[in-house]
Amino acid sequence: MKTIRATKRSRLSEGSSIVEAVSSLFILGMFISGAAEYSLSCKQLSDSARSHYQAVNIAKNRLERTKVMDFDHLEYFTEDRVRVNMSGVPDDRGHFRRSTTITATGSDLKEIHVLVNIQNRRTLQFDQSKEEIRSWLANYQAPAQ
Repeated sequence: MKTIRATKRSRLSEGSSIVEAVSSLFILGMFISGAAEYSLSCKQLSDSARSHYQAVNIAKNRLERTKVMDFDHLEYFTEDRVRVNMSGVPDDRGHFRRSTTITATGSDLKEIHVLVNIQNRRTLQFDQSKEEIRSWLANYQAPAQ
């Protein structure tokens, strides 16, 4: 009788190991899907931070170029919604759109405003993502001697 009971128990334990294997595969699948979702959100956040960093650099480079221009010719830097690549070079396929406005706030003072919009990589539209830099340039006049 003892041998009969042992064979019955072994058959029952075989069935439960299949259920255990399926449940452990289910738990493993849930863990992998969660890890994949977390990894994807980290990549999207990293891409967004990189785009904002590039937009700031585009705006800063544009501002630096105005500093070497003659004060009376700063208006030549005015532009409206020019698509540029990550280097700030005009490009019809660029992921950024730059606008530069120059406003005279006095006879020897001008405000320079650079706005860089960032293209959404999913929708390929220019939405609310942007970076702005403002600065003022003064026309230095040497004192009379």
